[in-house]
Amino acid sequence: MQGKTHFVFGIFIGILLIRFLSLSSITKYLFFTILVIGSLIPDIDTPKSMAGRRAKGLSRTINFFSGHRGILHSLTIPIILLFIALSMHTHFLLKIMIYGITIGYTSHLFLDALTKQGIIILWPFKARVRGKITTNSFIDNFTFYILAIVSFLIILKNI
Repeated sequence: MQGKTHFVFGIFIGILLIRFLSLSSITKYLFFTILVIGSLIPDIDTPKSMAGRRAKGLSRTINFFSGHRGILHSLTIPIILLFIALSMHTHFLLKIMIYGITIGYTSHLFLDALTKQGIIILWPFKARVRGKITTNSFIDNFTFYILAIVSFLIILKNI
């Protein structure tokens, strides 16, 4: 999927989740922001992506070692993040941030699993999960617009 689709899907998931979280307003907005950022992070493994263009040196290094859709496009990273968050006994705000990154990251993997290129489900094992959608196709763009419109309508309804 395109970066814009991941971005708007992160917004959509964030909007749905913050409605049900019993957190302070500031903490909800922090969670939401981190979740949306997390929805873009896996693509830092390619310098052509939204995230990769903002961190070119890091992106090129990661791409050199793992290529696009390597370890960063597997559930290995969110599982590690979740394990870290669950093992923390304090640092409530840090936990909220890790949960946000993990949820956003996983939303990215979900969308990429729907594409023909797919994702490696659990690195270092090479098993891939693949769908039928081509990146930058009609379906990818349609998904973007539907998610953007629905997210906008949810925001308007709650103002």
